[in-house]
Order: sequence, then C-alpha cells, then structure tokens
Amino acid sequence: TFQNLFPQLDLRMEWARYDGQLPSFRPDRNEAFIGLQFSIPLFNFSPRGRNRSAEFELQGRKFELSLKKQQLRVQLDQLVSELRVAKEVIINNFGEIEASDRLAQAERKKFERGDSNLFIVNAREVDAALARLKAVESLLDFHEKDLKLRLIQNSWIRQY
Repeated sequence: TFQNLFPQLDLRMEWARYDGQLPSFRPDRNEAFIGLQFSIPLFNFSPRGRNRSAEFELQGRKFELSLKKQQLRVQLDQLVSELRVAKEVIINNFGEIEASDRLAQAERKKFERGDSNLFIVNAREVDAALARLKAVESLLDFHEKDLKLRLIQNSWIRQY
C-alpha cells in the first residue's frame, strides 16, 4: 500500500528507579531512558519505484497521444488544402475543355470554308481530347485525395 512507502519512526520512553549501587558520576538514583528508532525499510523502495515507473509510462503515453493527434491534424489540414487545389484544377480543366472545343469547332468551320487545312483541324481536335484526358486525371486525383481524407477520418474515429 501507499503508507508502506514512508519511513517508520518508533519512540520509546522508560522511567525506572534504580536501587543498586550507582557509579560515582551519577548523582541521583532515578534513571530515564529515551529510545528513538528510525527505520527505512529497503524493500519498500520497490513499490515507490514501480509507482514512479508507472507515472513516467503514463506521461510517455500522454505525450505519444498528443503527438499522434498533432500529426493527424497536420495530415488532415494538408489533405483538405490538397482537395481545394484539386477542385480548382478540375474547374480550370473544364474551362480548358470548353475553350479547346470552341477552337476545334471554329477550326472545322474555317476548314469547311476552305480557310484552313486538315492538319490544323486535327491538331485542334487532339488538343480538345488531351484537355478531356487532363480533366479525367484531375477528377481521379480529386477522388483519390477525398478517399484518403475519409480513410484517415474513419481510422481516427475508430481509434479514439
């Protein structure tokens, strides 16, 4: 128990009348004895050490939990900002699709009037197809980041 960790102090006092012959340095026949015993049992240091060890272990676990929470917060903030950027990239890519489609359509009209050649029309259509491909890749990137965010949130909810 916790009380066994403290040192023990025993005090004993006795009073006695001595009827025998006293040495020459003792002027009176009454004697008083006071005994003081102070003991620190060494085996009691072991529970104290276990208590301190448990306290340090608890402090370590609290620090570790705090560190994990901070790391998780940083990961979540980073993913949220990446999602915002990915959303802006998607918006820009769809704007690029619209612009490249208009250019390809205008180049086809020029070709039909005879003001352009087939190579330029083909180049504009390839640009439009590449813009669509970039938009699909940006959508995949957005959904990948969204999935990572949801996985981190779900794992955090399960742990805590």
